[in-house]
Amino acid sequence: MEHTIYDISSNQWLKSPLIYEYSGISQTLPLHTVGPLKKKTHQIHVVFDGEGTLSINNKLYKIKKGGVFFLPADSYFSYQSDSLAPWSYVWIGFSCDETVLSEIMTNSPFATTFSFNADKQVIESLYHHVVSAIMVEGDSFSDALKRNACLYEFMSIIAAINDTYLSFPIAETTINPIAKSAMSYLFQNYFEDISIPEVARYCHIDQSYLIRLFKKQYNLTPKRALILIRLNQAVQLLLYSSLSITDIVYEVGFHSQVVFDRAFKKNFNVSPTEFRQTFLTYENNIIDHREDELLKLVKSKPARPSAT
Repeated sequence: MEHTIYDISSNQWLKSPLIYEYSGISQTLPLHTVGPLKKKTHQIHVVFDGEGTLSINNKLYKIKKGGVFFLPADSYFSYQSDSLAPWSYVWIGFSCDETVLSEIMTNSPFATTFSFNADKQVIESLYHHVVSAIMVEGDSFSDALKRNACLYEFMSIIAAINDTYLSFPIAETTINPIAKSAMSYLFQNYFEDISIPEVARYCHIDQSYLIRLFKKQYNLTPKRALILIRLNQAVQLLLYSSLSITDIVYEVGFHSQVVFDRAFKKNFNVSPTEFRQTFLTYENNIIDHREDELLKLVKSKPARPSAT
């Protein structure tokens, strides 16, 4: 789950070797997870706060503030926000022909890696062009040109990046298959009455060894991960279902509303009831897309589905 604002283009006007598709800005919740999946469009994320991990081509990249990562079309990937310091990022999606893609892969840091760190000036410039695209309202020919202009400016910065603007490389490691299997099991069975010893048996290892592997990989224990997964699923139901809070408690695997309420407030600083009411209030307000308000808005409004 994530707090997000985004823009999607209909692309009815332009035919070009490089076409803007969508963009957005998000403040993710702890353990916000996308994938595993692949998309038909290319996508670049720019992280301006927090940290998380990207998994692509069986490699794991730990990406923090100042990181930029590339998700090529038709490549399987997944990414996940940190449990303690979740990402805030902007992203831009685009399509292009093979010639342009070849140039991007040859004349940018993406020639050798899916992710890199850049200095503050570069990150701020990339952020600015994505926000400028989000702020374009309407779907006229003029609007399409404006969005595509933002994309071209964004990509020109990526293409111009060299060692002068790069800080240190993103840490790349191989994903531990046992920890990955345990996390997948939690996501697939969070609504059941599962225990950590059960997860360890599923992975065919000792519980204490599982906890050590899991914590090394994800920086939290399996028990904490299960709580966060259940809470994030509860957020989805609070926002987009008519289920009562009591029903939601059991739907996501909790067995006591008192425990659920306490965990929810500890993580989100509001009660489940207050959270649901805040969202309803937000939905009835008119959004002002001024640039200086975007970040405040994305940090204050409840989570909703997005194109990320």
